[in-house]
Amino acid sequence: MNPCRSLLKMISRRLNDVSNDLEFRNIILMSTAIPENYSAQGTKLLLHPRSEWQLYCNVKENYSSSDLIFGDYTIVHPKWNADRDMRKMKAATKVIYTIKDQWLTRKGTAFHSNRSQMHALCSEIVNSIYFISDSDSYGSKYIYDCAVYREEPSNLTCWKRVAINHHITVVLSDLAILSEPS
Repeated sequence: MNPCRSLLKMISRRLNDVSNDLEFRNIILMSTAIPENYSAQGTKLLLHPRSEWQLYCNVKENYSSSDLIFGDYTIVHPKWNADRDMRKMKAATKVIYTIKDQWLTRKGTAFHSNRSQMHALCSEIVNSIYFISDSDSYGSKYIYDCAVYREEPSNLTCWKRVAINHHITVVLSDLAILSEPS
């Protein structure tokens, strides 16, 4: 049996058991499939499945109650240590761009050694078939503007903010579409 199917059945069964036995106002299904690190990615555009979104959609279809809420960790793995001093790290440049069921990622070399590489990385994202629009979110606009040299590469904190902003915009849109009456 497919492990994802097994997980889906187990979660749906457990949610139905819990909601039959206890009263909850809401139940949050929170998970993530974002990679913990991108060390093996190389320097090509790569798609990563947003399995947590796919899982939520499938559980929602099989779970009879409407009180199920989606949660994820945006584009940050839960093991990421926010207390690190990013100025002292030799972190690789990376752009994370959320699309329907996947993340499109592009990794570069050490950010502080070559900040200007962000222009080329953003250009690859913008020129890919996956780029949505430069007007759907602040994050998308920043990526577009960096690709066409209207924005400077800024810093690593800015790139987290850009990716998180775009991710939240996509998730909110997905949730709105999912909750529309059939």
